[in-house]
Amino acid sequence: MADSLSLTHPRKFQTRTLPIKSVEDKDQKSSHRIDNKVLQTQGELVKDTLAGSVSLGQFCDSVEDLERVSALHAQLRAEGLSKAEISRLDRELKQIGSDKPAKINPELRALYNQLKAGAFESQEGTEELNWRSQKAYGAEAVQREGKIFAEERAKIRAHLHLPRPDERAPEDKPYVHPELSDLVNKAITLFPKLDIDGDGIVNRIEARKILTDYQSLDLTPGEAATLYSRQKQMAAAVDPKTSGEELKMEDLQALLLENHPESLSEDFEENVSLISKRFRHQQKIETPEPTPFTLGETFQPNNVTQGKEGSCWFLCNLPALTNEQLSSVIKPEGDSYRVTLADGRTTLVEELNEAERRVYSHGDGSWSGLLEKGVSQILAESNEDLNAGYPRVGRKMLTGKTSKYYPISSAGGKYDFRDRDKLFQTMSSALDKGAAIFAGATKDDFEKEISEISAANHAYTVLAVDADNDTVVVRNPWGRSERADLDGTNDGVFELSRDQFFANYSHLYMDEEAVG
Repeated sequence: MADSLSLTHPRKFQTRTLPIKSVEDKDQKSSHRIDNKVLQTQGELVKDTLAGSVSLGQFCDSVEDLERVSALHAQLRAEGLSKAEISRLDRELKQIGSDKPAKINPELRALYNQLKAGAFESQEGTEELNWRSQKAYGAEAVQREGKIFAEERAKIRAHLHLPRPDERAPEDKPYVHPELSDLVNKAITLFPKLDIDGDGIVNRIEARKILTDYQSLDLTPGEAATLYSRQKQMAAAVDPKTSGEELKMEDLQALLLENHPESLSEDFEENVSLISKRFRHQQKIETPEPTPFTLGETFQPNNVTQGKEGSCWFLCNLPALTNEQLSSVIKPEGDSYRVTLADGRTTLVEELNEAERRVYSHGDGSWSGLLEKGVSQILAESNEDLNAGYPRVGRKMLTGKTSKYYPISSAGGKYDFRDRDKLFQTMSSALDKGAAIFAGATKDDFEKEISEISAANHAYTVLAVDADNDTVVVRNPWGRSERADLDGTNDGVFELSRDQFFANYSHLYMDEEAVG
């Protein structure tokens, strides 16, 4: 009676790709070539076994040699693959199966016998052998301290993988992103304190406690900034289609269970890598030093740089305000600051703490970050959030003015403003009257990509329109990296031709009173 063996390789996991750029790796191509050679050798071994030209001893020895090469690959990879080390791996691959194993592995005996009996197809047998090599690589890589390369994560998770779905990962197993393990465990411990209403969800309003009370929660400023600003990626760990940023306990637990790859979403790799990358950055940087308030005759709203909040819809309004308008919105009051919106809603704001200075906007003094904090406090009173919104809402909040929405044909937009000459003249006339204009591009089913000039779901300020020369000057609230870097400076302000502007933005907002 032939030995019986169930294949352990999860087919769903095998077909998933890893489009990650979380860690720069100069050896990625060389490493990928070694992986391909291992896979090719395994495929040839399976075909030869099916053809009857490989003995049991040769088969077992070859499989174990390939696992050993993969483990050696992981060892050498840690410090970088030199030409000599790549040559060594190549030599090892050429010597596969040259010796007889001292002892026959029962699992390999079973696999060999079933291959010989035609129980498995060639592809299935190759996948099983490659799965074993990935696990051998992963077992070596988890012993390594320091960073994990992007494509290594699949191999580490292969090592951690438990074939039976009712089993859970042992708590002492290494986490694929070691730098996130402690952070996520802290978030799990703090969850009951953050879930103020006890509904099992931490929403954006409740998450503000991470910033305001980070010290009493025993968080570092970097930990607080990461947990607060990466809530969306954490919430998407289980359900990638979630549209909000409400965080559940199961989302956090999933971040610690990525050794069950078949149960996770397709976007899991990307989300976790982004969180990890941002956390590493927060660990490296110093907290910005406190800056003076400096709101007055010399204030420069074009120097304001968006922080970690998704507040472009609000910040794009600042360059469109006069000094008088802005001074009526935020002003010192004792040791604090008074923020008052156009509809009369008001709040008192304390100086920014270290965590808040990492999250809110900065640049021309502390006033913009304090303003963001104040608006966030006001919005929280009506269960609203500063993270994501529409420029017209920001305009109404700050000035009481109403903006008109203009959908235009651009970047695959749904609608077509056919008379662009008229629209361009309207834009020029509106700015001459002191109106505000905002532009944006929305990624939807009509758009496969957003251009290098406009970022998806992001708002821009139109600073100037020159109807005579057909040019438009636009500012990105990021305050840097206008993506195309068209004017050679990295200040977020760039000039476009009329055609470039209409080709890269899908909609506009203009003050209704100036348009008529």
